Amino acid sequence: VYTSMSGTAHYGKTHAQAEIDVACTVPTSSASASALIAGIAAVYYDVVEQLQMGVRLEAVYDPDGIFTYMRIVDVLPANTLAAAGATATVTYQPTEWGKLRLDARYLGSLDVNSLIGVNPNARDRTEVVLCADVLLSFLGNN
Repeated sequence: VYTSMSGTAHYGKTHAQAEIDVACTVPTSSASASALIAGIAAVYYDVVEQLQMGVRLEAVYDPDGIFTYMRIVDVLPANTLAAAGATATVTYQPTEWGKLRLDARYLGSLDVNSLIGVNPNARDRTEVVLCADVLLSFLGNN
Protein backbone atom coordinates (compact mmCIF):
# COMPACT_ATOMS: atom_id res chain seq x y z
CA VAL A 1 0.00 0.00 0.00
CA TYR A 2 1.41 3.38 -1.00
CA THR A 3 -0.05 6.75 -0.01
CA SER A 4 1.21 10.16 -1.06
CA MET A 5 -0.20 13.41 0.28
CA SER A 6 0.94 16.81 -0.94
CA GLY A 7 -0.09 20.40 -0.84
CA THR A 8 0.91 23.82 -2.12
CA ALA A 9 0.14 27.21 -0.63
CA HIS A 10 0.70 30.61 -2.24
CA TYR A 11 1.17 33.77 -0.17
CA GLY A 12 1.83 36.61 -2.57
CA LYS A 13 5.39 36.08 -3.84
CA THR A 14 6.04 33.16 -1.47
CA HIS A 15 5.11 29.58 -2.30
CA ALA A 16 5.26 26.63 0.08
CA GLN A 17 5.07 22.93 -0.78
CA ALA A 18 4.94 19.84 1.38
CA GLU A 19 4.65 16.16 0.60
CA ILE A 20 4.65 13.03 2.70
CA ASP A 21 4.80 9.50 1.32
CA VAL A 22 4.05 6.37 3.33
CA ALA A 23 4.30 2.81 2.08
CA CYS A 24 3.81 -0.50 3.81
CA THR A 25 3.76 -4.12 2.82
CA VAL A 26 1.52 -6.77 4.27
CA PRO A 27 3.10 -9.74 6.00
CA THR A 28 3.30 -13.02 4.13
CA SER A 29 4.41 -16.49 5.12
CA SER A 30 7.94 -15.69 3.95
CA ALA A 31 8.27 -11.99 4.90
CA SER A 32 7.21 -9.72 7.73
CA ALA A 33 5.42 -6.39 7.27
CA SER A 34 7.62 -3.41 6.41
CA ALA A 35 7.21 0.34 6.06
CA LEU A 36 8.73 3.38 4.35
CA ILE A 37 8.29 7.09 4.99
CA ALA A 38 9.56 9.99 2.88
CA GLY A 39 8.80 13.64 2.50
CA ILE A 40 9.77 17.09 1.31
CA ALA A 41 9.18 20.62 2.52
CA ALA A 42 9.98 23.54 0.23
CA VAL A 43 9.68 27.32 0.16
CA TYR A 44 10.13 29.44 -2.98
CA TYR A 45 10.18 33.22 -3.39
CA ASP A 46 9.52 35.21 -6.58
CA VAL A 47 12.31 37.80 -6.59
CA VAL A 48 10.95 39.34 -9.79
CA GLU A 49 8.50 38.00 -12.36
CA GLN A 50 11.11 35.89 -14.17
CA LEU A 51 13.35 34.93 -11.21
CA GLN A 52 12.52 32.57 -8.37
CA MET A 53 14.72 31.33 -5.49
CA GLY A 54 14.01 28.59 -3.00
CA VAL A 55 15.09 25.85 -0.63
CA ARG A 56 13.87 22.28 -0.31
CA LEU A 57 14.40 19.80 2.51
CA GLU A 58 13.90 16.09 1.86
CA ALA A 59 14.18 12.84 3.73
CA VAL A 60 13.53 9.15 3.20
CA TYR A 61 13.58 6.28 5.66
CA ASP A 62 13.27 2.86 4.02
CA PRO A 63 14.79 0.40 6.55
CA ASP A 64 13.36 -2.67 4.83
CA GLY A 65 14.21 -1.70 1.25
CA ILE A 66 10.65 -1.41 -0.11
CA PHE A 67 11.59 1.01 -2.90
CA THR A 68 15.34 0.62 -2.97
CA TYR A 69 15.00 -2.97 -4.13
CA MET A 70 12.83 -1.90 -7.08
CA ARG A 71 14.95 1.07 -8.18
CA ILE A 72 18.42 -0.45 -8.04
CA VAL A 73 19.92 -1.72 -11.28
CA ASP A 74 23.38 -2.47 -9.89
CA VAL A 75 23.94 -4.14 -6.55
CA LEU A 76 24.56 -1.65 -3.75
CA PRO A 77 26.28 -2.39 -0.45
CA ALA A 78 22.83 -2.34 1.22
CA ASN A 79 19.31 -2.44 -0.19
CA THR A 80 17.97 -0.02 2.42
CA LEU A 81 17.94 3.76 2.36
CA ALA A 82 17.94 6.32 5.15
CA ALA A 83 18.95 9.73 3.87
CA ALA A 84 18.17 13.43 4.14
CA GLY A 85 19.18 16.45 2.15
CA ALA A 86 18.76 20.08 1.28
CA THR A 87 18.62 21.85 -2.07
CA ALA A 88 19.01 25.52 -2.91
CA THR A 89 17.51 26.47 -6.26
CA VAL A 90 17.37 29.47 -8.60
CA THR A 91 14.97 29.47 -11.55
CA TYR A 92 15.07 31.98 -14.39
CA GLN A 93 12.10 31.91 -16.79
CA PRO A 94 12.54 34.55 -19.52
CA THR A 95 9.60 33.22 -21.60
CA GLU A 96 6.49 31.17 -20.86
CA TRP A 97 7.93 28.29 -22.92
CA GLY A 98 11.48 28.14 -21.53
CA LYS A 99 13.36 28.30 -18.25
CA LEU A 100 16.76 27.62 -16.69
CA ARG A 101 17.13 26.16 -13.19
CA LEU A 102 20.29 25.85 -11.13
CA ASP A 103 20.18 23.47 -8.15
CA ALA A 104 22.85 22.92 -5.50
CA ARG A 105 22.01 19.78 -3.49
CA TYR A 106 23.49 18.03 -0.49
CA LEU A 107 22.35 14.51 0.37
CA GLY A 108 23.61 12.56 3.37
CA SER A 109 23.11 9.07 4.72
CA LEU A 110 21.43 8.81 8.11
CA ASP A 111 23.07 5.47 8.85
CA VAL A 112 26.38 3.76 8.08
CA ASN A 113 25.34 2.63 4.60
CA SER A 114 26.75 4.11 1.42
CA LEU A 115 24.42 6.09 -0.85
CA ILE A 116 26.08 4.65 -3.95
CA GLY A 117 28.17 1.59 -4.69
CA VAL A 118 31.74 2.82 -4.31
CA ASN A 119 34.74 1.98 -2.18
CA PRO A 120 35.27 3.67 0.22
CA ASN A 121 31.68 4.32 1.33
CA ALA A 122 30.04 7.48 0.03
CA ARG A 123 27.82 8.54 2.91
CA ASP A 124 27.15 11.98 1.47
CA ARG A 125 27.19 13.73 -1.83
CA THR A 126 27.00 17.26 -3.14
CA GLU A 127 25.89 18.03 -6.65
CA VAL A 128 25.21 21.08 -8.79
CA VAL A 129 22.74 20.64 -11.63
CA LEU A 130 21.79 23.04 -14.42
CA CYS A 131 18.47 22.24 -16.16
CA ALA A 132 17.06 23.81 -19.29
CA ASP A 133 13.31 23.27 -19.79
CA VAL A 134 11.53 23.95 -23.06
CA LEU A 135 7.74 23.61 -23.26
CA LEU A 136 6.76 22.25 -26.66
CA SER A 137 3.11 23.28 -26.45
CA PHE A 138 2.81 23.56 -30.23
CA LEU A 139 3.02 19.74 -30.47
CA GLY A 140 -0.52 19.41 -29.09
CA ASN A 141 -2.06 22.02 -31.41
CA ASN A 142 -3.58 21.13 -34.78
